[in-house]
Amino acid sequence: MDISFDHYQWFFGSMLFCLIFYYFISPILSQILVDGYMAITEEKKIMWHTMTISNVHVVVVCTLSIYVLLTDEAISKDVAWGRSFISQLPLAITLGYIVADSIVMLHKLKFKDARQFLAHHFCTAVPYWFNITFGPLTYFAVFRLLAEFSTPFVNQRYFLDVLGKKSTLGYVINGVLLTIVFFVTRIAVIPPYYREVYYVLANRSTLQLNWLYLLVWVGGSVVLDVLNVWWFRKILRGAIKTIQLHKPVKEENGDTVRNRVKGE
Repeated sequence: MDISFDHYQWFFGSMLFCLIFYYFISPILSQILVDGYMAITEEKKIMWHTMTISNVHVVVVCTLSIYVLLTDEAISKDVAWGRSFISQLPLAITLGYIVADSIVMLHKLKFKDARQFLAHHFCTAVPYWFNITFGPLTYFAVFRLLAEFSTPFVNQRYFLDVLGKKSTLGYVINGVLLTIVFFVTRIAVIPPYYREVYYVLANRSTLQLNWLYLLVWVGGSVVLDVLNVWWFRKILRGAIKTIQLHKPVKEENGDTVRNRVKGE
């Protein structure tokens, strides 16, 4: 496998931009644009700003990923070895975001509070670093980025919660959409994804891949999907609980009232 550093400037540029956005741009924009931001505790502002830059990252990489999957002939013709500069660009940008987000978490949070996110970041970052450096399996790496479509709903859930809007209809709608999109982009794709993985592993050309790269690719995918299933279980339970708390109930006098959501 040939070593390439062509995307490293995008990796470092993305990392630097995300750090600047977190420490400087997001606090300024939040003060100007969001009513109630100043009342949020400093501890909650840490996650607020990480989720703000997360939304920016999602818009960029999901747009690029869809474009690549629909138009890039190199990876569509050869899912194992095909690659191009544009196909690896969203991977480099994502790697920069992941490293920046990890730096912020290690700086701002206790390790026990950040460990599940750091585990997810590590399992994502290592295969992406391998890809932008060595090249193979770009199709699968870009395909996995589509999972980020669920991220804005996760972030919006947090925003509404800390702003005291957990009892609103918007919170319920966002929770339902989060459950649906998370399932479609992270859970429902598991069987067809591993079917393609099997086809590639069964292809003799794959034997040319370094065993360590195969281990990182398959092992990282399995760990990520275990985390996704675990998170989906929590999201589904939360969505069901929220919907039940918002169901109309009958009082003895026959008047229809709504339960108030009791925040956890």
